[in-house]
Amino acid sequence: MENGKRRGPVLCISIDAVSPDDLDRILAHPCLDGLAERGSRVREMRTVAPSLTYPAHATILTGRRPASHGVVNNEVDPPSGFDWDWNWYRRLVRGDTFPDAVHRAGFRVATLLWPTLAGARLDWVLPEIAASAKLRENLTRKVLRNGSPLFLLLSELKYGSLRRGMHQPWLDDYAAALAVDLLRRRRGPDLLLLHLVSVDDAKHHAGVHAVETLEACDRTAGRLSRILAAAGPDATLLLFGDHAQIDVHSGLDPVGRLAAAGLSVRVHDAGAGAFLYPEAGYLPERDDARLEALLAAWRDEPDGGLRGWLDRAGMAAERTGDGAAMALLDAADGFAFALDEGNLATHGHLPDHPGISTTLFTAGSGIRAGLTAARGDLADIAPTVAALFGVPFDGAEGAPLPFLEPKEVPR
Repeated sequence: MENGKRRGPVLCISIDAVSPDDLDRILAHPCLDGLAERGSRVREMRTVAPSLTYPAHATILTGRRPASHGVVNNEVDPPSGFDWDWNWYRRLVRGDTFPDAVHRAGFRVATLLWPTLAGARLDWVLPEIAASAKLRENLTRKVLRNGSPLFLLLSELKYGSLRRGMHQPWLDDYAAALAVDLLRRRRGPDLLLLHLVSVDDAKHHAGVHAVETLEACDRTAGRLSRILAAAGPDATLLLFGDHAQIDVHSGLDPVGRLAAAGLSVRVHDAGAGAFLYPEAGYLPERDDARLEALLAAWRDEPDGGLRGWLDRAGMAAERTGDGAAMALLDAADGFAFALDEGNLATHGHLPDHPGISTTLFTAGSGIRAGLTAARGDLADIAPTVAALFGVPFDGAEGAPLPFLEPKEVPR
């Protein structure tokens, strides 16, 4: 492979909240014509702490965990009080990313609705971003400012009728149509990153095993079929998630518990996880032991809703947190620290929480078929893609997946 030239594109497609069972259903769909037998699989991919979309996708991009790349929550911290004040932007991700490395090597790169890549300097960028009603932001201007304006305007003219704002499943239909359009071009992307969200949306609103979730998986299979047809026979596919989801029925009130105990602690929720930060008046020499005792008693309550937590040492070992947090809580099954009205499933748990792991499938040029690994890590994806392109990529905490053809691995 010459620098800046590749026979077929590499497709990195993230299906938000896909579980191993979901991917079984997607790959078995008749429209994918036996794709599962032509590739290799990691049954369980370890997610990040907390298991949220933005920390996970930053880990996928960098091959490093949240403490290193700096995106430790979906929302910025401390919360500003504005709606949709999330870690949208590439500038908030510390260090190198594999799309940047591939682009520097002269390859063409497209990113469609990929978390944390708003404002990225790539060839085609449709940013995943939202506008704040409180700030009276205009979403169209914000998207154009953080994406590729000409590409976005032309795409809206051609495919805008597919979209209904940011609602699913129409937004996935729109993004998939853009992917197909790009891949059919004579000089389309060598690397395509696509984030599909309708499975996650269905789980939140209907539950993990609901009919709506199964239908979202089936629609996702149809989109994949169209994308693969447009990509051609020399394409390489990496298909993966960022986390799974767990059904939920009850919200928790850590703020009330901490206040009742007289502890000056701020809570920044992460769905089924929550970071605890010391506030003015918190004295570690006096309050650390009190906090530990409160958490232990809470965990031991029957149906109290707390599965466990990471203290400072635990967060350091897990490579998460921003250095200021004292603890990261993990809700028990059925509970969440932030439960939006109408949500029936969620995520944000610690990565060792049963049922929260995601999965990965890969096939095509440069990939050996018929192999299965029981476990992998989201941090393995970045060095794998870099190896497929033969570009240097330093600093990753993961390693290339064991499915690459030897000729694709740089010497």
